[in-house]
Amino acid sequence: MSLLQRNNKASPHMKYLELEQICNKFSDNRQMEYLQINRDFHILDVSEQVQRFADRPPEVMLLRDVRLGFPELIGVEDILIDILEGRKQYFELKGITRVSENYTLLYIDLYVINLDRKLLIFFENATSRMVLQQNLVQKNREANILLRKLTASENYLDNIIRSIADVLLVTNSFGKIKRVNQAAIDLFGYSETELLEKHISQIINGEELLSKENQGDSSRNAKFLQNCEVVCQTKTGDEVFVAFSAAVIQTDINQNSPDLVYIGRDITERKRSQARLSAEHATTRILSESAKLEEATPKILSVICEYLGWEVGELWMLDEQANVLRYVETWHLPSVDIPEFLLASRQIAFSPGIGLPGRVWASGEPVWIEDINSETNFLRTKSAIQEGLHGAFGFPLKNQSEILGVITFFSRKIQPPQSDLQFMMTAIGSQIGQFIKRKQAETALLESEELFQAFMNNSPTVAFMKDEGGRYVYVNKQLEQVFNIKSASLRGKTDFDWLPHDTAKQIHENDIFVMSTGKTVELIEAVPTPDGCLHHWLVFKFPFENAAGQKFVGGVAVDISDRHRLEQQIRHRLEQELFEEKELAQVTLRSIGDAVITTDAESKIRFLNPVAEELTGWSQQSAQGKPLTEVFQIIHEVTREPVENPVEKALREGNIVSLAKDTVLISRNGNEFAVEDSAAPIRTLDDEIIGAVMVFHDVTTARSLARQLSWQASHDALTGLVNRREFENCLTQTLAFARTQNQQHALCYLDLDQFKIVNDTCGHIVGDELLRQVTALFQAQVRSSDTLARLGGDEFGILLNHCSLEAALPIAKMLRESIEAFRFVWQDKTFKLGVSIGLVEINQNSESVTTVLSAADAACYAAKNNGRNRVHIYQADDTQLTQQQGEMQWVARITQALEENRFCLYYQPIVPITESENGEHYEVLLRLVDEVGNLVSPIAFMSSAERYNLMQTLDRWVICTLFATQGQHYRETWKGCQLDKIGCGCLYAINLSGASINDEQFIEFLHEQFALYQIPPALICFEITETVAIANLGKAAQFIRSLREIGCHFALDDFGSGMSSFAYLKNLPVDYLKIDGSFIKDIVDDPIDLAMVEAINQIGHLMGIKTIAEFVENQEILTKITALGVDYAQGYGIAKPRPF
Repeated sequence: MSLLQRNNKASPHMKYLELEQICNKFSDNRQMEYLQINRDFHILDVSEQVQRFADRPPEVMLLRDVRLGFPELIGVEDILIDILEGRKQYFELKGITRVSENYTLLYIDLYVINLDRKLLIFFENATSRMVLQQNLVQKNREANILLRKLTASENYLDNIIRSIADVLLVTNSFGKIKRVNQAAIDLFGYSETELLEKHISQIINGEELLSKENQGDSSRNAKFLQNCEVVCQTKTGDEVFVAFSAAVIQTDINQNSPDLVYIGRDITERKRSQARLSAEHATTRILSESAKLEEATPKILSVICEYLGWEVGELWMLDEQANVLRYVETWHLPSVDIPEFLLASRQIAFSPGIGLPGRVWASGEPVWIEDINSETNFLRTKSAIQEGLHGAFGFPLKNQSEILGVITFFSRKIQPPQSDLQFMMTAIGSQIGQFIKRKQAETALLESEELFQAFMNNSPTVAFMKDEGGRYVYVNKQLEQVFNIKSASLRGKTDFDWLPHDTAKQIHENDIFVMSTGKTVELIEAVPTPDGCLHHWLVFKFPFENAAGQKFVGGVAVDISDRHRLEQQIRHRLEQELFEEKELAQVTLRSIGDAVITTDAESKIRFLNPVAEELTGWSQQSAQGKPLTEVFQIIHEVTREPVENPVEKALREGNIVSLAKDTVLISRNGNEFAVEDSAAPIRTLDDEIIGAVMVFHDVTTARSLARQLSWQASHDALTGLVNRREFENCLTQTLAFARTQNQQHALCYLDLDQFKIVNDTCGHIVGDELLRQVTALFQAQVRSSDTLARLGGDEFGILLNHCSLEAALPIAKMLRESIEAFRFVWQDKTFKLGVSIGLVEINQNSESVTTVLSAADAACYAAKNNGRNRVHIYQADDTQLTQQQGEMQWVARITQALEENRFCLYYQPIVPITESENGEHYEVLLRLVDEVGNLVSPIAFMSSAERYNLMQTLDRWVICTLFATQGQHYRETWKGCQLDKIGCGCLYAINLSGASINDEQFIEFLHEQFALYQIPPALICFEITETVAIANLGKAAQFIRSLREIGCHFALDDFGSGMSSFAYLKNLPVDYLKIDGSFIKDIVDDPIDLAMVEAINQIGHLMGIKTIAEFVENQEILTKITALGVDYAQGYGIAKPRPF
């Protein structure tokens, strides 16, 4: 019984799980021994054969230290104590080696457990197990070595496969892909994992290759396919061409289902190159075989699409007149249906740079569109996307640099750019462009030839061509018909073969002359027709060469036989008429009043008529053949220098030449005649100059009269001084010298004082005499270098040349003093005069004649305003002169406003305040619209208009405009009053200036306007100022009476402003007094103004004159004048002026 069994019986309630485990673990079938030790490692119990497992068997005895027999326990004492004390369950040590007596190896496994607080050690013979393990380890080591060798071999094979540039695919017998290389991954675009999931048919479309694969075992012993070209599908859907070779891989392992290996080479570029080359060759063949572009186009589009893998092709041709590309034709694969795209193409035309064709046209280079969906400059995007089109490509059809058209292609696939294809299509485009140009040229040549034949054969002229030997190479139908000869029979023959010898000789000589000289000639040849009649032909012959340099003579001829006979008759008649005309010319030349001399081409005299004989002093006989300069001697009237002979100049220049101005002819006897002439060359019909004719006449009297007229045009007839125009010319020259040569000059503007008194008192004749005497006085005071002029009336101007302002002032003062000291005596009257002088400096800063004269006039006017009889020097900063110049500027503005119709009329109502009256009553007012549209009151420009005599013009404008615009209203108003048989209370007041009242023609003007516009005079009231009336009381009174006789009314304006208003009033038959506004505006506060208004109102009423108050600006004023009994009121308080 074993120890375990004993212990189980002795202790049936053993708590240690280890013992149960050990019992379960170690069976009786295993070779096991044991021993028991205490805490001190002394042996307490042993099994029978435990010693055979000891290193030193004799030491295995009870109470002996176990470590002596089993040295393996040395060093593990702590572990053993931990087991004994329960900290560790058990300890094992395997593979302990012992050498048996027969020198064989024994392997032991040792196990230690705690049993009843003692250590129980088991020993198991593990020799069989260890031998087996060692064998397994050896086998495993050998297997690992083989595995490493196999792995290295596989890695080596993988590296070889990966380095192969060709595609490698390995499949099982069912076509499932088992292995691929990197070249396959790169070519097909799949990852290795994706490829290993696919059947080879999903990659390769080749029927031949797949059918070979499925043929069976008989073909699997070796290669069953060699360089089979198939189309393969990439992951992106692109097609690539691959040349595959395939073989069976059969081993002992896979004898029943061998693998297949496919080796393929990417031949896509080669196939594409072949396709492009084929397309290029096919295009060349089509172009060479086609007669027209229309015939070649569909074939070319078809070939390019089929060879290069495009599905749609289009042709667009250039419309040069409209400058657009127009659709010509489309070709597409039968399987492609694109009706919407075709419709869009037919309905559109492309400009340069627009759409695919337009972009190709504009750049002159191919344009590639990878995907139409992402293209913005594509006008047919909608229809293209609808039809499933994606890739697009276009190239130009060029002949050198000229664009003739564009071809475009489309694909339903996205097409990455192919630079080599673009290059090839550029070459094809040039081929097609040259073909188009060549066909256009051939068509044009054919049309030109047909047109030439039609033209020549329908021409009424005879036409022909001959080579250098005189042999005919062409004749037209007209020549065949006229000479009854066929072109075929005449071609290659000469004129000597079918015309009379003399005729042929003359024609041949003419032909030779044309070809030898290279000139075109026009001549008449006499050639008989087959009926024997001699015909005269007007022939034009010309030389020309063909492209090979061969010389020919061409010609056209018109039968002029009838004209020739007529010309003979005309020539005879013309000779007779020419003789008669010559006789008539001789008689005419002897009879005309002008002198005529004719010369030959060398200026030698051939003929003088009697007048020429008289003026030159030479007879026809004595002058014949002499040089013209000897007979016709001419000089300049002023310089006395010889003048160029006009005949010589006419002969030299070939033109009509006039004699120089101020020419004098010296006759043979020394007499001088002022002459004017012209000379002209005499030409033949060939435009050859054979002489000259000169016609001249005596202008001595006329030239004297012209001098007199010229003097009168530049001088004042009364004083003999230069007039204003000539003075301004002199001033212009002086200003130019001052600016260019920095010279200083001075201008005096003189206006006589009191001259009007002399003129009005003694009359114009005396006034003229006074002006002559004053002129003599001025002439005695100025230098010879100065210019004295009468500028008009009693105004004079003196231009002091080379005279500074400082030097000019004493001269001006001396002139003033001389006039002041002068006494003009006429009969029993003696008059003392004065002169107002304006002095202006002229220097390089002076502007224009107008500016200088304006400044001088302003200075003179300032001298008058400052007390007369004085000198005033113009200064630019003189405020008084500035004001005067401002008035002068208003003159120009007023004139321009009249020209541009910028004046307008306003009206201000005049209302009754003491009595109730019907009808409208207003004053017509004038306004000016300035250059920027602003309204200008008359107060701004009226003084300028009065001073510069523009008031008459303004008065006439107001009357004409008022009558023209308001005439119908006035007539209707008057007619209404007449129908109602009541007095008309309407009255329209118009202001008149003093200038108009003093104008003798003004009343006549008013009569004309009243008649022209049919204005009733009773409706019109003319207003004149008190100042104007008093200035010429008699004239004013006469003016008023004349117009009152026809029914007009009058108002005296601004009454009370004069010093003696009441004294003059009784002499003026007016209807209204307009009380001066200066009294009215302060009438409420100023008792003197109140008294003045009251007095004027009372005096007016006593004289039967109604009164009008001006400047009624408020109710207080209106109340005052109402209380005083004033009849009418006018002013802003009543109504403001309003436009018509």
